[in-house]
Amino acid sequence: MYTNNKLQLYPLLRLSIALCIGIVAENLLYEHITMGIWLASGIIFIVLALLIKREYIQSILIAATTLALGGTLMSRQLKATDIQLPKETSQYEALITSTPIVHGKVLKCDIEIMSLNGKSIGSPINAKATILRDTTTEMKLNTGDGICAESVLEKPQNISGNSNFDYAQWMKIHGYTAQTFIPYWNIHPARVSLGKNAYDRLCMKARIFRDNLSKKLFANNGKDKEAYSVISAMTLGDKSALDKDTKNAFSISGGSHVLALSGLHLGIIFSVFLLLFGHSAIAMTLSIIGIWAFAFLVGMPPSVVRSAVMLSIYALVSIINRRSISFNTLAFAAIVILVINPLSLWDIGFQMSFMAVAGIFTLYKPMYMLLHPYNKLLSWIWGSICVSLSAQIFTFPIVLHCFGRFSCYFILTNFVVVPCATLIIYMAVALIITIPLTALNNIVCYIIVQTAGLMNRSIFFIAGLPGSSIENFYISTLQTWLLYIFILSNIAMLRILKVKN
Repeated sequence: MYTNNKLQLYPLLRLSIALCIGIVAENLLYEHITMGIWLASGIIFIVLALLIKREYIQSILIAATTLALGGTLMSRQLKATDIQLPKETSQYEALITSTPIVHGKVLKCDIEIMSLNGKSIGSPINAKATILRDTTTEMKLNTGDGICAESVLEKPQNISGNSNFDYAQWMKIHGYTAQTFIPYWNIHPARVSLGKNAYDRLCMKARIFRDNLSKKLFANNGKDKEAYSVISAMTLGDKSALDKDTKNAFSISGGSHVLALSGLHLGIIFSVFLLLFGHSAIAMTLSIIGIWAFAFLVGMPPSVVRSAVMLSIYALVSIINRRSISFNTLAFAAIVILVINPLSLWDIGFQMSFMAVAGIFTLYKPMYMLLHPYNKLLSWIWGSICVSLSAQIFTFPIVLHCFGRFSCYFILTNFVVVPCATLIIYMAVALIITIPLTALNNIVCYIIVQTAGLMNRSIFFIAGLPGSSIENFYISTLQTWLLYIFILSNIAMLRILKVKN
């Protein structure tokens, strides 16, 4: 099939770009363009696309329709999050939606407010709560517990500092409308429904199940608490037990990506399903169900949803024996996430996840072919280096912009964390399977804890090496865009030179 433009090979990529433009446009013009205008524009564009038979005009009108869809979805999302909070002290009933974590004299957790000042709320208000502890009579709070409280609900505010990280925007993206401080004398246990509909109740039960599973994991952690906290983060997406030093060491060394559930983790889980069930159509179907059940259990973060969509497409095309174009698959995953929540476009996790995969799709193969070693060990080593470099080249501008840090030994770190992460996830599955066999279960538990401990010690060693990271090197939004233009221009130039030669 002849194509007059390489971009035509990726129709979903073009649509995803149009969708993003519409989302950004509505974010900038929210006060001036209503959802009705976007919706009417979209209907007009699609009608014109059906009436006009010229192919290139139809392509433009379909892109315009997608752009209008982005504006419509964004307008709806902004309207839903634009909630006016009472300025005075409010009384409310709420559910605890995350494990309360002790920070000195306070507990920190997420709450979902179900009724406010004696009135039921149509859509629950999600808030970050800081609760002053009563150290004499400690209140035991768990995920799913109901509370009756009295405090001032405030709009999220940015944390002062040099970072470009927009905390208020992050809160908005993740559905948090308020933050509040609750003295212990203003909070009491209460009987509150787990949700207003079946889906909300199912989500809450999934959170409770995950937290209970995590607590069982920590029940006998003893001196291995650090290892257990890393295991819990990597397998259940629960970072609540990670201490500041561990998070900082992973960040400095360039290994933070193994603590955030992503394509690496879901890919390993998917391979476990294939190993257990084979590659038949039934096995692929079970694998799809399994990875989406896991994604739901860990809260559907964008990186996991992206990976789940891509693996699902891979499984489906494998069943029908067709090839899937990588960028189309990636673009489809982006469309799915942005249709569900357009604000995800500003989520750092979303940006990092998609840029890392885009980097691998773009650079891995040409980079690997520079050497293409035939020895299996050398091939694995070079392939691992190429994957790390490809992802890093496409993500480091975002890291510099948001965190002002560049990890200098990220390749060395990946040689440690990727094999360890693979073994930990495999052992975590084995841990569940061997629950009825106590002796074997204890052996598996020992292996997984020792592996996590080895990974932690290695990470702290790498983070402590001289020049392990460049700190406080923040770049502006304009500089970030210019850096990406520079990277893409160089890639394009190298490909043109390769074609000419």
